[in-house]
Amino acid sequence: MKILSILLRRHYVNDLSKFNCVSCLLNTESNATEFATFKTYRREFKGILHRTHSHLVMMETYSITGWVHDLCVE
Repeated sequence: MKILSILLRRHYVNDLSKFNCVSCLLNTESNATEFATFKTYRREFKGILHRTHSHLVMMETYSITGWVHDLCVE
């Protein structure tokens, strides 16, 4: 099973309330981990979801949770 965990870190550089993300992909069969950082843009999330083929996605609850959920069920 592949589990993708996403941590959001808000930054206020331009006061745009954007987030930087750190993800950790855990393969429970091999205990292998893979880390990545990315911005909170829909195309970035979509890319990491398609690349990792995760069975389970975990993330903190924030204002972007709704559209991230929509990407997960696509």
